[in-house]
Amino acid sequence: MKNRIKTTIVSFSILVVLGSIFWYFIGVRCGQSGLVHALFLKDTLYFGVRSISVLLIKLGCSGFSLVFLIFALRGLAASAAGISMMSPAGGGIIPSNSGSSWAEDSFEIGVLMEPFSETEMEGTSARSSIPRVEEAGPPPMVHNESLESSMRNRIARLEGDGSPYLLDKEKGQYWSDIKVELDQAPSQTEYQRLLEFESRDLQIRELKQECLRLFEKVLDENSSLADQAPYKPQDAFNDFLDEHRGRLDKRELEVDVVARDKKELLFLNLLRQRLKKEGPTSVKEIFILK
Repeated sequence: MKNRIKTTIVSFSILVVLGSIFWYFIGVRCGQSGLVHALFLKDTLYFGVRSISVLLIKLGCSGFSLVFLIFALRGLAASAAGISMMSPAGGGIIPSNSGSSWAEDSFEIGVLMEPFSETEMEGTSARSSIPRVEEAGPPPMVHNESLESSMRNRIARLEGDGSPYLLDKEKGQYWSDIKVELDQAPSQTEYQRLLEFESRDLQIRELKQECLRLFEKVLDENSSLADQAPYKPQDAFNDFLDEHRGRLDKRELEVDVVARDKKELLFLNLLRQRLKKEGPTSVKEIFILK
């Protein structure tokens, strides 16, 4: 409704400007005072141009277009006023002040080009209808909640079993440290790499715990085997596992850690199967190799 009223006012102003110009020339031809008509025409053009500028802004016209319009209408007014400068009786010319005219031009241009108020400009600028596009930031980190939850529960089970393969950390601390690293990952790619590494490392620790459980079960069922151990059976078993990983790392220096981890997982799976099927024999081999 507001925009319709503004459009009506602007249209009416344009008609007033054109009518004033027409009335001015009729008055001059009929011998009326050209000076009075020129002053009236000047004021009418000022307010008319002001209204037309609002319409141009609604249409999205640039400031350059407004300046062009001002000078065009100003030239029209100057041409009309030039006729009125000739007095009807004596043919004398009314002197004009060119400096003052230029100052008035500059002032009128400045007034017409000054910014409109927020209420006046509401809904009038073509740019106001264009939605502002916010600068895109980095995409949010997507966490694998399912795998993280699974790892947390598996670590809790190892803690409940009193596993020696959680680096002697307090209950809950092992997962807490992993979670901090995952949350502080600088990128999605780095997060995925850390998650895969920690998941693979946890599988190794779980298999070590399972092999240790089977090893101790065989010793419980065959008490005489413990006497064959070079030192404390559990320490001998852990040293056996560490030495195998050490040899793997030295022999596979040109292979990345992922490939070495997979080979260790394969070794632990085979060891678990042998402890199940060949319990005492497998334990003796561990003591001998140690």
